[in-house]
Amino acid sequence: MDFSKVPYLSDSSRNWGNRYKIKDAHSNLRIRHTDDIINLIGHGLAKRLYILIHPDEWSSNYYQWQFDLVTQSIINLGKIGIKLHKKVVAGI
Repeated sequence: MDFSKVPYLSDSSRNWGNRYKIKDAHSNLRIRHTDDIINLIGHGLAKRLYILIHPDEWSSNYYQWQFDLVTQSIINLGKIGIKLHKKVVAGI
C-alpha cells in the first residue's frame, strides 16, 4: 500500500496523534481524537483511509482501564525519551 496516497491512522500508544509514536507515525494529518476521524470522513475529506486499531487495548472494566492508562503513560514517557535521544544523536 502506498501511504503517500492513502492516509494511515493508528490508535497505538492509546491515541491517534504522533507524539508518542516511534514506528507508525503519520505525517500529513492532524488527528488527535476519534471525532477528528469522524469529521474527516463525514466531510468527505478522505476518500480512502488505512486505520489500524488495537481492540485488545480497550477495556470495559474501569480498574483495568486505569491500570492500562498508567502503564501506557509510563511507556509513552519512555518513547518521548527515545525520540529526544535520537534527535540529540542526530544533532537536530
